[in-house]
Amino acid sequence: AAAMAAAVEVSQRAYCTLMLHALKRPHAACNGVLVGPKAGVAEEAVPLFHSGLALAPMLEVALAQVEAHYAPGGMRVVGYYHANERMGDNKLGAAARAIAEKIVSVCPGAATLLVDSEAMSKGALDAAAPEVAVRLCAREGASWQAKEGGVSVAATAPALLAGYYGDEHKHRLVVDFEDHLEDVSKDWLANGEAVC
Repeated sequence: AAAMAAAVEVSQRAYCTLMLHALKRPHAACNGVLVGPKAGVAEEAVPLFHSGLALAPMLEVALAQVEAHYAPGGMRVVGYYHANERMGDNKLGAAARAIAEKIVSVCPGAATLLVDSEAMSKGALDAAAPEVAVRLCAREGASWQAKEGGVSVAATAPALLAGYYGDEHKHRLVVDFEDHLEDVSKDWLANGEAVC
C-alpha cells in the first residue's frame, strides 16, 4: 500500500476554501484536492465535486488539469478532502475511500482529510472560540479511521472562516470543478484568490 501522510499542515487559504466549499452545500457530499510544494504541506484547496463523487473519468480530467495548473509553480497534489452529506457522519464512505486510495496511489504521502460535520455546524463557526473542523484519516487494514491530531491548521484560519461565512457570505463564491462543467465561465482554479 502507498504511504499516507502521518501529519499535514494546512494553510489559512486551504482551510477556508475547503470549509467554505462544504458550507456552500451542507446537504451534499463535497470533495476536492489539496495542493502544496511537498507531502504534508497543503497551501491550496481545489474544490472538485458536490454530487457525482464517484465519476472516475471526470476525476481523472480534474486531476490532470490541477496538475497542469499548479506544476509550473512547483506545486502538486498532496491530499484529498471530503465532507459527508449527513450530519454526524464522520466516516469515509465507499466512494470517498476509492478516491482517497486513487490519490494516495498516484501521490505518495498524500493526506486524506474529513470535514467533521458536527464541528462544522457548531464550533467551527463560533467566532469567539472557533474549533478546527477537519480530521486526518488513515487506513488501518481494510478500514479508514479519523484520527485525533495530525492536522495543524494556520492559527488565524478558524476565526477568519467564521467571518468569511457569517459576515461576508463568501461560501457563495466557491466554484468547484462540477460547477465549471455546468458553466465553463466559472473559474474553479482561482478560489484562493476569489474567496480568501
